[in-house]
Amino acid sequence: MAAGMVTILEVTLSDAAMHAWGWRIPFLVAGPLGLIGLWLRSKLEDTPAFRALEAKAEVSDSPLKDVLTKHWRPIMVCIGLVLFYNVAVYTVLFYMPTYLQTTLELEATPALLYVLGMMLVIMFVIIPVGALSDRIGRKPLIVTSCIGFILLSYPAFLLLDSSTVWGTVLGLVILALLLVMLLGTMSATLPALFDTEVRYGGFSIGYNISTSIFGGTAPAILAWLVTATGNNAFPGVYLAVASVISLAAVFVVKESAGKPLPGAVQTSVSSTV
Repeated sequence: MAAGMVTILEVTLSDAAMHAWGWRIPFLVAGPLGLIGLWLRSKLEDTPAFRALEAKAEVSDSPLKDVLTKHWRPIMVCIGLVLFYNVAVYTVLFYMPTYLQTTLELEATPALLYVLGMMLVIMFVIIPVGALSDRIGRKPLIVTSCIGFILLSYPAFLLLDSSTVWGTVLGLVILALLLVMLLGTMSATLPALFDTEVRYGGFSIGYNISTSIFGGTAPAILAWLVTATGNNAFPGVYLAVASVISLAAVFVVKESAGKPLPGAVQTSVSSTV
């Protein structure tokens, strides 16, 4: 919806109007949506497993200390997984419009339409990918995506740099299909790394540290690499390197599809007893 809104504004407004006031419209829309999100979040309840721990007074008095001293291994695994996950997300979804316009010198409207089309492909594919992960496991899809980024990231950016319609479409489709295997599985995989009593804290710390260091910096680093090397396909190298670094974390992850979250079985059994 965000990409579609920006595309519509880009098509319907002149450059002067867009710079004068049009750019404010998405922010004005996002404000009320933020309030709706806050209301939805206030209605969420803790899981039955966590409430059972609270009832038995087994919730830590110093959860931050406990998660950093006793559960640092899953945090490191989380950081490793999120490293290439968010580098891929920030590169393929957030950096791509800038890359198409600034580096490949496409006009704004075609560049946004390309990215919007890629997002639509992801939307239609992500549910079947999630269903597939329930059947064959999440780990095989994550491994496939990781190896796919290692082997295909650079060729995909070479296709983008070809400056042809079919090259651009094929390059974006390759990146989208590799990314959707992460988008359809990581949201279920990462929380399963942690026990019930530290799940929210451990996941939040690992995810946000990795996102801020590796994901949030990715667009700036990619733009600098393209300028420094003069190679428009170099973002593919950065994606591949991030995937290689994260491969060790991928292999140590235990399969979680079709299994209860850590701590859920013990809590339910003890509650029954």
